Amino acid sequence: MRQTGRFLILTLCQYVLVNLAWANSDSPKLPPQKTLVASKEKIAEEVSLGNWAQVLKLIESRSENSLLQLLAQKARFELKDWAGILRQKPNTDSRFKDYDYYIRLLALYESGDFTTYKNSKIPKQIPQTYQEYLSLLKARSLVGLKELPAAKKSFREFLASYPNTRYKTEVMLELANIEWDLENRYEALHLYEKIYIYHPLSDSEDVASQRLYESGRFESLDASLHLKRIQALKKSALFSRALNELKRLEKMTNSADQEHIRLAIASLEFAQKNYTRSERLSRQGLRRTEKESQEMNKNWKSLLAFSLVRQGEYDKAREIYSELLLTEIPKHEREQILMRLGLMATDDLEFEKAQNHFSQLRSEFPRGRFQESSHWFESWAILQQHFKTTSERSTLELKDDLQTASQLLEKLPKLPQGKALMGQSLYWKAKVESALANDKKANKILSDLNDVWGASFYSVLTNSRNFQFLFYKENLAAPELIIREDRRFQVSDPAFKDLSWKRLEAFVSVKLYHWAQLELEKFMKSISRRKPELREAVAHRLEVLGDWSDLVTFAHTHFPIEISQIQSHPEMASYHYPQAYGEDVIKAANEFQVSPFLIWGVMREESRFRSDVVSPAGAVGLLQLMPSLANQIAARLKEPKVNRAQLTNPKINIRFSAFHLRELIRQVQSWNVPPEFVFPLVIASYNAGAGPTRRWLKESKGASLDIFIESIPFSETRAYVKRVIQSSNIYWKLYGEKNNRIARQKGESTL
Repeated sequence: MRQTGRFLILTLCQYVLVNLAWANSDSPKLPPQKTLVASKEKIAEEVSLGNWAQVLKLIESRSENSLLQLLAQKARFELKDWAGILRQKPNTDSRFKDYDYYIRLLALYESGDFTTYKNSKIPKQIPQTYQEYLSLLKARSLVGLKELPAAKKSFREFLASYPNTRYKTEVMLELANIEWDLENRYEALHLYEKIYIYHPLSDSEDVASQRLYESGRFESLDASLHLKRIQALKKSALFSRALNELKRLEKMTNSADQEHIRLAIASLEFAQKNYTRSERLSRQGLRRTEKESQEMNKNWKSLLAFSLVRQGEYDKAREIYSELLLTEIPKHEREQILMRLGLMATDDLEFEKAQNHFSQLRSEFPRGRFQESSHWFESWAILQQHFKTTSERSTLELKDDLQTASQLLEKLPKLPQGKALMGQSLYWKAKVESALANDKKANKILSDLNDVWGASFYSVLTNSRNFQFLFYKENLAAPELIIREDRRFQVSDPAFKDLSWKRLEAFVSVKLYHWAQLELEKFMKSISRRKPELREAVAHRLEVLGDWSDLVTFAHTHFPIEISQIQSHPEMASYHYPQAYGEDVIKAANEFQVSPFLIWGVMREESRFRSDVVSPAGAVGLLQLMPSLANQIAARLKEPKVNRAQLTNPKINIRFSAFHLRELIRQVQSWNVPPEFVFPLVIASYNAGAGPTRRWLKESKGASLDIFIESIPFSETRAYVKRVIQSSNIYWKLYGEKNNRIARQKGESTL
């Protein structure tokens, strides 16, 4: 990406956001500039702390400023001073009058003046999410006035206007209750049924379930509808609740549906990694369906085979998969089975069989789901046969196969999803050339890898010293690591006269970040791909707002970048790899002596900086901590237990995860492994557990680090180790050199 004309950095001073709203006050009675700035900073600081009473007190003497007038209304709203809001004169500033009106409408509703509210118009220049909420309150105001037919119509219009509203289940319940009160029982029960089936996690579900029980409708629901509900619970990792409901459902349904329910129970046990239970249930299912249902019998066999795979019972799994391959099964299942057979052979170190399976997979499914994997694993199987000194194959045969491996690796990056595998292709092509005694060619490939793909995981592999940035050093976790740049963009574009941008700048200046974010979303939709300078400004505002998840998403759309471009385009790369929650990361890094680059690497790959994300397994937050593990950490730190909601708090999640990383580092170091092994093993342990990781290490029998990583049996963990190391490496390359300069100034050692 060209830098000329992109933006101009006018200042690198202390990070302070200035807004024209402060300078362009419409009153001549402003205090001196120094007093004005101090007062502005104080007010903004109190806003960020949520001290609304203090905010209101500080603003009272400054009420002539239109932005401060709005901020005062916001403070009154947070203090629930409805009468105080309605007493104020309307804000006439074109930037803020709609937000002022929005707060007044909320005050009307909260004060119970439903008649005035229902007759008020909804402002069109506020964010859609606020328009949506005001529309919902219109319907609710009609309920408050006991005008149920009108409320029913209003709720239905709301659902038609906002089909994807986050209030959907609430509205459905309110609408169902209205239908119930109007004695339209059929319509009411239909709505309760939809809430029960499709929205099992909502607060409305308990009421809906109770009404279904009371009416006798619950017993008449088809089993397939209950299974849809339970699938939603499973996706939300509420396994115990889903399992209890399945067992209850099994008792109350007829024999025709029971087998589907039992299969769902076994699948749920598998999802919880209870593989011995899913195996036992599968064997029972096979006995029941052997002569009754061929299709269900195949489903049980497939689950049984996969359960055996997860337990490492490869010989038994192979026997079942071989039987399935002789039956009529869908193509996608056959493709999946061939892939698993190849992987099992690889894990069993039967590389010649693995080579044959992957070759068959490539031949039968040249454009299938696993074309990249089949190319890679076939070449890997060939390489492993070369590395094994016990191979019974002739040197000539192996040489021919090495040529085949070279061709497969050459083709790998050219496949549809293969471009990201260029570093992997180059690294192992160099190994192939070394095996063929083409040392000059091998060195040239490695040189290209480090020059062009230096930010990749495979570049780190080329030198054991490259792992040093993952070890904690005090100067590598200095507070100065966090870059605070006030980027001023000199862009002459009508877009910056847009109402949303004006509001955005004003709201940022007083740290009303939520409102600023909403206006930024509106602005982002309007600018599309017009000018790179505009996109830079938007990305910077996302940084200012600390909206790290949206920043990465925005960068993915507007600043596409490849690993080969990271070092040559650091500004663009920083949007993909931001210093998310920087102060919290540095604080935790120093408290527990963990590299901040490692923390950021894990955070990015675990959640893409979404603090509220919950995995299918129930892991929560930025670094995906299990609540049970978090409570063990809390006990070790002699602190109170935490619940799932608390783990969405970035400070808690980052701190507890850093502690967990430190404990894993100590544990792995006690295994007496070479220094370059430490962090790949720590990262593998973070993902799969220390027990399996140590077992894999023993089974590797002294293999080199590159072979060990490529041989990790769990594909998820194998890919995870590579991604985290690569991301941590990129963070070091983007931000670590600054701390090297700090270290040199202090006379400390550097990397």
